[in-house]
Amino acid sequence: TATEIGANTLLAGGRRTFAMMRKINKDNPIPIWERALITVEEGTALTGIGYLKLRAMSNEPSCEYVVWIGASKMLKRRKLEEYLENSYSV
Repeated sequence: TATEIGANTLLAGGRRTFAMMRKINKDNPIPIWERALITVEEGTALTGIGYLKLRAMSNEPSCEYVVWIGASKMLKRRKLEEYLENSYSV
């Protein structure tokens, strides 16, 4: 089943649509792998982890790679990459 999250974001079984990938790249010309902060959607594209799984991981109280900017949840890209490098499974 498909779940709509925000405007123009369509997730089907945790996989992002090609249209959303183009939207991310069009909104910010800086490549995802060079940014200090990324959105959960961009984290999904970068890591291959499903949106809902990454969102659940970032909701953990001990999560060190989340920063809130107002009401927006952003991921610290380097910290997320370090976490994944040191993890056996997620």
